[in-house]
Amino acid sequence: MLRELLVRKQALDPWDRRLNEKAGLEDIDLLSFRDVLQQIGYWNPSVSIEDYFSENMTVSDFVPSLGGTRPLGPCDSSQELRPCIVRKTADRFFPGAWTKVSLLSWKGSKASRPLNGMKLPGTILTRRGKVLELLRSYNSTLFDKESSGPNAPKYPERALQEAVINAIVHRDYEQAEPTSITVFTDRVEIRSPGSLPRSVNKQKIPEGDCAAVVAQPIPGLLF
Repeated sequence: MLRELLVRKQALDPWDRRLNEKAGLEDIDLLSFRDVLQQIGYWNPSVSIEDYFSENMTVSDFVPSLGGTRPLGPCDSSQELRPCIVRKTADRFFPGAWTKVSLLSWKGSKASRPLNGMKLPGTILTRRGKVLELLRSYNSTLFDKESSGPNAPKYPERALQEAVINAIVHRDYEQAEPTSITVFTDRVEIRSPGSLPRSVNKQKIPEGDCAAVVAQPIPGLLF
């Protein structure tokens, strides 16, 4: 609560805009970083990869500089959110930067013994891809012989994509708990660590009468 109040008073930067003084350029997977920039259309071959982490350069008008200078030295230090995207070992700096996937067999509210449980480390982009690939393999197609409509998957793939991406991206990375995805025979449960902003009244969400929370986007960074 104190940390949130300090951020709201602008006495403390949001966590994704603070410099991580324990991280340097050597902790960045530069090839993955280049691939991300190419995917989102921000790669400039005339600029060296290292220059992207200069405190004087920004990827776009919506994204702050990806690096800064440590108070006691000239070494570059990366900001927290961007290393979380391009580091293979992000959980070294953020204990919760991994995704837990469990496949369970029982119906109902009580979980059975896991048929399969796995830890998926890596960047946000790689974890998103691995989770969706796993869910796709367990998302069976439903056949209705009495309907003239096309056969449909058990869960709409677009809904799974949206839920997985939101759970991995918009979670609280200051918590050590991982994002968890549990597949039951009759449902998929996705848990994203963190809580709603205090300005949001969760009782009013089902009524459609909830204060809007506008977050500053990072265009194309995840898609």
